[in-house]
Amino acid sequence: MSVACVAVAAAAAEPTRRALDAAGLLDVSRRAVQLPDRQVALPLLVTRAAAEEQWGADLSRLAPAPPLPSLPSLPSLPTPPTLSLVELPATRLPLRGPRAALEARVAAALAACGACAGSSAALLAALPAAWEKLGDVVLCRPSPAFAEALARLSDAQRDAALGALALALRASRVGVQGRVEASLRRKSGAELLYPADAAGWTVHTEQRIVYGLDVRRSMFSSGNGSEKARVGGWDCSAEVVADLYAGIGYFSLPYLVHARAKHLHACEWDDDALAALRYNLEANGVAARCTVHAGDNARSVEHFAAAADRVNLGLIPSSEAGWQVGVRALRAEGGLGDYAREIGRDWRIDCKHVERVKWYAPRVRHVVVDVLCRPRDAAAPPTHETEVQDSQPPED
Repeated sequence: MSVACVAVAAAAAEPTRRALDAAGLLDVSRRAVQLPDRQVALPLLVTRAAAEEQWGADLSRLAPAPPLPSLPSLPSLPTPPTLSLVELPATRLPLRGPRAALEARVAAALAACGACAGSSAALLAALPAAWEKLGDVVLCRPSPAFAEALARLSDAQRDAALGALALALRASRVGVQGRVEASLRRKSGAELLYPADAAGWTVHTEQRIVYGLDVRRSMFSSGNGSEKARVGGWDCSAEVVADLYAGIGYFSLPYLVHARAKHLHACEWDDDALAALRYNLEANGVAARCTVHAGDNARSVEHFAAAADRVNLGLIPSSEAGWQVGVRALRAEGGLGDYAREIGRDWRIDCKHVERVKWYAPRVRHVVVDVLCRPRDAAAPPTHETEVQDSQPPED
């Protein structure tokens, strides 16, 4: 059947395809086809008559007007792209849900760049099934098959495929997640793949809180959203909070923005996380209620010892290294566990809540415990059963 297409030189097919796709004019259910004279035909969603009525026959002189969407400026080309009527197969690529649409976009991009069938098939089969989106950055889960399939492509083909992937996911940068450092600094191991000169800084909004970070240097766990929401639901307007592992502000910001903490002491020793934390405090308008302590929290605690009503120890796989520091931060009316005895305090421990947040490794669960600590001679709290809640369903 005859389909309205944009005919363009093969060397300019990818930027032209991207411009058409960004404007919503590219028919991603049809593959691009090779034409004589080293040209490529990119199928359009609009009819030839409608396109010619709006644009004329020369796409380098676009003057879009309703009902067609506007089209970003096409690159300056020796031979301008033109409208053409091309015979294409009547059958379309099957589109079944977001995954199929993503595959169709990537397939069209590879075809426009002249990638061989084998390389295209390998990449389509290895496209990631899961990813994390932070601002305009998509971080895919690492996959040897995906890495090998990308390595088989030329630089131009790889950029075209990753550009199509970004466009399909409404992002501008694509990368792969890395292994987070096991050290207390918890550095991100993410790598950006597209574009070639991509910077790592992005601004992400979650639960009406702005988080800026460099995804290559600082981690961001989207899986902790339920716990951040729980913290943000408290009323801390009369409380001083100490966050001993503040990072970029994962929990400091919910305490300040939503729980309205009277004041918060944020401890962090990683330079990249500190830069992001300070940016985020300003971006959310809460810097005046937060004191940032750079360096080891075992030393920083001297500045707010016995001043905190609440201590946050958000560190996995274990926050045990900060328990004694947390005890020193708490006011005389509170403390944490057996470590309290080591600094001469005698307290009663009451476990108020256990939040089973998520599984983050086989048979390894992220659990948060709310512990209320009071002097032994204080009035005993009401007897109750510890509340246990699952943020995620149990592992099979």
